[in-house]
Amino acid sequence: MILSNYVLGEHICIDGMHGMATGVEVRQVVTEEIDIRSMGIIGGGCEFIRYAWPKISVSFSIPYEKDTIPLCFSGPPLVGIGPHRLRQNLLTNYPVDLLVIERSHYCRPTKTPRKEEWELLISGTPPLQRPRIVIESWQADAQLWKFGPVSKASWKQWEDLGYGTQSKTIDATAVGGAINQRRLLVIRTAADLGPRWTWDNLDRDLTVIRPMGNLLTPPGLVPRDRFRHHDSGHAPDSQRDPMPPRIGALIKTEKGIRRLMKDEFARGLGIPKTDKDRLTERCLHRSTSVFHWEYLSRSLQNLFSSATQDQDTPSLQPSQEDPTLLPIPRTLFEWKPADLSPGGKWYLKRVANLEVAASHYPTPEAVIVDGLNRLRIHRANYTADGPVPKWLQPLWWEFLQEHWEELRMGARQNFTKDPSPAPMDATMEEAASAFVDELMSLGVVRDIDEGRQILTNAPLFVVPKEGQEGQ
Repeated sequence: MILSNYVLGEHICIDGMHGMATGVEVRQVVTEEIDIRSMGIIGGGCEFIRYAWPKISVSFSIPYEKDTIPLCFSGPPLVGIGPHRLRQNLLTNYPVDLLVIERSHYCRPTKTPRKEEWELLISGTPPLQRPRIVIESWQADAQLWKFGPVSKASWKQWEDLGYGTQSKTIDATAVGGAINQRRLLVIRTAADLGPRWTWDNLDRDLTVIRPMGNLLTPPGLVPRDRFRHHDSGHAPDSQRDPMPPRIGALIKTEKGIRRLMKDEFARGLGIPKTDKDRLTERCLHRSTSVFHWEYLSRSLQNLFSSATQDQDTPSLQPSQEDPTLLPIPRTLFEWKPADLSPGGKWYLKRVANLEVAASHYPTPEAVIVDGLNRLRIHRANYTADGPVPKWLQPLWWEFLQEHWEELRMGARQNFTKDPSPAPMDATMEEAASAFVDELMSLGVVRDIDEGRQILTNAPLFVVPKEGQEGQ
């Protein structure tokens, strides 16, 4: 097949042009022959991958019970119901080049390492009949699981099967979407393809996040009972913010605060208006957006492209004629903080990011209240002219998700052997004492509570490594 007419943002075709549209910008896409002609889908929710890659033939589909797909898709053979009931001869009877696993609804990590059903399926299939690529879509939280899809145990199991593993967490807003949906995309490639996989950088080209406004139902068509009579300062603004990641979430519109409706959520995931009627809330919540699947199109092109970029890559080495490097220009560093006041662009962005992060926790309202208090403390460390540190307060939700809990609750320091301090002379001890005093003034460390006893010490700074002595 040829992946040439795919569009980032909406599923449309551009007549007479090979390109992709992001807002008003059109960028050319190199047309490459890709050796992927068939795919199988396991637990695919609404199977939105078919919008992104319509020319790939779907050989089989194994949905969950009560899952529905848009009527515009021609139905492939349904081989059983539920990923936990896979037939061992499935890939022998229905061989595919690409196997797609929708796992984004799964939110409970396993307590012990185990092989997933599709992994057992592949291990029981003769090597020549195995798919060349396996793509898994998980909730972003799965990257933190001890025995999750990107854990060392999982990597080793797939390596034993002859597959390499690559993974990346992608937010739909970074690839043209107007919805806050984060997915961990895990790619398992056959050994001959693994070293050639590269993640596309389309997300870095988008500097403006699309607001949800043009995806919402016109105000006059929304029933009055959908609106709330009291205001909520935490609801995302339809003219400025992307769509929340669940049906029924509060949103702020020009007519007031109301809940996000199912058909609006479906449009936020990237499907056409005409295909929404048959889809249930349950199935929509189990589905990865069209934008995530479109994002992978270019990576698949790169994977199968025979062209190399070595000749086009400029050398970073100095030329033989002039082997010297030019001096780095020195400029005076000046910095002033942005407008941190409530209602300002910086503040609203921090609140929007907090709401997205809070949606990953069982009690998002409490997390938001706590986060707003932390934001207040953080802002007090700055004036219009620059930093005036008073009390250190990191904004945990502004970091990568794998660090959220450590920054929010504090990181444990466990050692198999008590670390001893390095020897210090009088000058070093004086500097260390002054440094600790400064940390205490900023709230980083504090005196022990009265009546409690120090049982052990730990270093202020720890360099992570694979294991301690004896591990």
